[in-house]
Amino acid sequence: MDNEYQRVKANSLGINLSEETTSVWTYVNDHCVDFLNPFYSQISYRLQPDCDLASIKFWKEHFLGWSEIIKDEATNDAVGPFDNKNSVFVGYINKYIDKQKELQKQIRDLQPTKE
Repeated sequence: MDNEYQRVKANSLGINLSEETTSVWTYVNDHCVDFLNPFYSQISYRLQPDCDLASIKFWKEHFLGWSEIIKDEATNDAVGPFDNKNSVFVGYINKYIDKQKELQKQIRDLQPTKE
C-alpha cells in the first residue's frame, strides 16, 4: 500500500498488511551479493564537478524532452498543444532558443575566417 489511507482501509477489511506481506527489502538484504556492482571500485578522493560557467551545458534534449511541446520547423518556435500553465513555460523555451541562436552566432563570428 502506498499511503496511510490505503493501509487503514485494508485494516478495516481485516487485512493486516504488516503481517501478511513481505517487504522487498527483506529479499534484497537476504540476497545482497546478487545486487553488488562488479565494476565498482572505491576511490580515496572526492569527485569534484567542474562548476565553471563555461563548462556548464544545458541539455535541452534531457531537460526539455519530457514536454509535449512541438516546434514549428520554419521558425523553431514552440507551438501547441498548450494550456495556460504551459504558456509561461513556452515563453521561457522560446527565450532559451533565441539566446542559444544568439550565442551560436557569436561563436561563429569569433571563429577565424578561412582565406
